[in-house]
Amino acid sequence: VWSPDGSRIVYWALGPAAADADTRCFLGFFCDQRIWIAPTDGSEPARVIGDPGLDAWAPVWTPDGESIIFSGSPAGTGADFGIYRMDADGEHVERIGDLTGDGMSFEHIAISPDGTAVAVTIGPQEQDVYLVDLATGEDVLIAGEWADELEPYWSPDSSMIAFTSWTNEPQATLYDVASGELISLDLPLYVWGWSPDGRSIFGYW
Repeated sequence: VWSPDGSRIVYWALGPAAADADTRCFLGFFCDQRIWIAPTDGSEPARVIGDPGLDAWAPVWTPDGESIIFSGSPAGTGADFGIYRMDADGEHVERIGDLTGDGMSFEHIAISPDGTAVAVTIGPQEQDVYLVDLATGEDVLIAGEWADELEPYWSPDSSMIAFTSWTNEPQATLYDVASGELISLDLPLYVWGWSPDGRSIFGYW
C-alpha cells in the first residue's frame, strides 16, 4: 500500500524469524505475519515495524500519512483479532476499540478518505460489516443478518460505503453514513471500488 505522498510502501508478509519455518497457525495465513515498510526510491531495504508481540496484516495508511491502521492478534495465537494503530515508524502501537473477531476477520480494512473511521468485516462465516470510529473506538453494525457482507469501499467524499451482500449471488449495496440507510442497487455485482469522482462504483461477476 502506497503512502499518501508516494515515498513509502507498507505490506504484510512473514516476519524474518518465521521465513524458513512452517509455524503459521490459521489456514497458513496469519500467524507469524508482520508489517514491513520500504522507501519507494530503493534507498533502504525493507524492514519490519510494529510490536513483535503481535501478528499483523492488512495495513492501510491514514490520509495524513502519519499513522498505519492494521489487523492484529497476539503472536502465535490465531485468536482475539482486533484493529490496531501505530505511528508510521512503527512506534506507539495501540488497539482501537473492543471489536473482536476470528478467522478471516479484519482481512479487509477500508479507511474513510477523511481519516475518521474504518469499515471492516468480521467472520469467518456469515461475515458482517462494522463501522469503527478511529477517535473513540466505538463500533456500529452496518449490515449483517444471514447473508455474507463483504469488502466495504468508501466513496471519495466519505459519505457512502459500498459493499457486497452475498446470498445465492452477489448484490451491490450502499450504506449512507449520515442516515444509516441501506440501499440495494439490485445489481448482481461483486463491488470492487469507486470512480474518483464518486459517481460510479465498479466490480465484477
